[in-house]
Amino acid sequence: MKNKSIFILLGILMVFVIGGCTEMQEENTEEKYPSVIIGKPISVAPDSGGSFDYIAVVLEVDGKNVLAITDVEQDKELTAAIAIIQSEIAKGDEGQIELRGHYPDYGNDKGRFIIQSVKANGLEVKF
Repeated sequence: MKNKSIFILLGILMVFVIGGCTEMQEENTEEKYPSVIIGKPISVAPDSGGSFDYIAVVLEVDGKNVLAITDVEQDKELTAAIAIIQSEIAKGDEGQIELRGHYPDYGNDKGRFIIQSVKANGLEVKF
C-alpha cells in the first residue's frame, strides 16, 4: 500500500513540475524574443527545396515591406504557420498578423526579422 501512495504522490508532483516548466517556457519565449512586428501579410512561401526547412513572409508595416524568415526545422509548426498566414491573406481584407522574434546583428540574416512565433486569425504557432 505504501508503494502505491508513493507513486500517486510522485505522479502529482510531476504534474506540478511539468506545468511549471510549460509556464516558464512561455514566459522565456516572450522575454527572449521581445520584438514584435504587426502588419498586413502580402505573401508567404516555404523554402525552394520543398522540405519546409524555413518559411519567408513579406509584411506591409507602416507602408514599407518587411521580410521575415524562420530559422527552425519543425515541419508541423512551419506548415501550421503557413496555413494561418495564408488564411489572413486569403481573406483579402486589411487584417494583420503578429510576428514575434528578433533582428540578428550578424551573418546573412542581418536586417531580416527572424520569426519565433506567428499569430493570425486568433491562432498562434511557436517555434
